[in-house]
Amino acid sequence: MDQAHIHLLITHLPIIGSILGGLVLVHGMWTKSSATKIAAYHVLFLSALGAVVAYLTGEGAEETVENMQGIAEQAIHRTEDIKVISELGIFLLVIMAGLEINIDDILKSMRGRNIIISLMAFFIPIGGGIAVGYVFNQDIMTTVFIGLCVAITALPVSIRILMDLGKINTEVGQRIISVAIFDDVLALSIL
Repeated sequence: MDQAHIHLLITHLPIIGSILGGLVLVHGMWTKSSATKIAAYHVLFLSALGAVVAYLTGEGAEETVENMQGIAEQAIHRTEDIKVISELGIFLLVIMAGLEINIDDILKSMRGRNIIISLMAFFIPIGGGIAVGYVFNQDIMTTVFIGLCVAITALPVSIRILMDLGKINTEVGQRIISVAIFDDVLALSIL
C-alpha cells in the first residue's frame, strides 16, 4: 500500500466528517445539549486528523495520478475556492470570539507556570510533527513546516468550545486562550 492508496482511503474523511460534525454541532446548539456539542467537536477533530493524513499523502498520490492517461490536471488542482471559504469562516469565528474576550485577563493569566505550560505545549507537538516528517522521509524544510503546523493550536475551535460551555471568561478559559495565543504567535513567528 503506497501513499496514493492511503490518500484515496482518507481523502473523503475530512469532507464528510466536517459536514457531519457541522450538522451534529448545529443540532447540539439548537437543543442546547452540551454532550451533543462535545460529540460534534470529536467528529470535527477526527476530520482534522484525516485532513493531516490526506495532506501528508497528497503529494505522493498526485505524482502517481499525474502519470496516468486520461487524468485532467484541472481536476487535481481545484481546491483554491474551498480554501478561501474555509479561511473566511475561521476569520469570522475569531472575530466573534474576540468580542467576548478581555485582553487584560489574558495578559494576567500569562504569569508563573503558564509560561512553562505554553513552552511545553509548543515544543512537544513540534517535536512530534518533526518526527512524522522524518518517518515520511521529508526534507528538513518540509519536516520543520509539518512540526510548526502541528504546534499551531486550533484556537478558533477552542474558543468556540469555551463559548458554548460558558467558560470563556473563567480563569481556566483565560489560561487556555493565553497558552494557545502564545503557541500560535511563537509558531507563526518561526514560520
